[in-house]
Amino acid sequence: MENKRKHYDSDISDGQWSLIQDLATLPQKSNGRKRIDQREAFNACLYVLSTGCRWNDLPHDFGISDTSAYRYLRTLKRKKLLSKIFERLKGKAERAGKIKLHNSYLDASVVKSKRGDVA
Repeated sequence: MENKRKHYDSDISDGQWSLIQDLATLPQKSNGRKRIDQREAFNACLYVLSTGCRWNDLPHDFGISDTSAYRYLRTLKRKKLLSKIFERLKGKAERAGKIKLHNSYLDASVVKSKRGDVA
């Protein structure tokens, strides 16, 4: 990635990108539009998700619009590529002994139920 923009803590490293590049790189559409930089789109999504900023507050130095970044993330989700990326990284971390997943939850809420009348 040859880019002159500021480095953000949320940026994906070369090694991390090499692990997911095949899943995170979407095919070129045939409508003639210039293809966005897929890694920068991924970095832009990570920036928004890690900082909690609004899409339209995405710094301009990413070189892609907030709309393009949002559409990229939405496409990854719609094609279930985010789940595949997560599963790949989770498996790699588990095989390397960095995490133990024998009793874990990706997304769960546990609420103790009350007995008796609830007023």
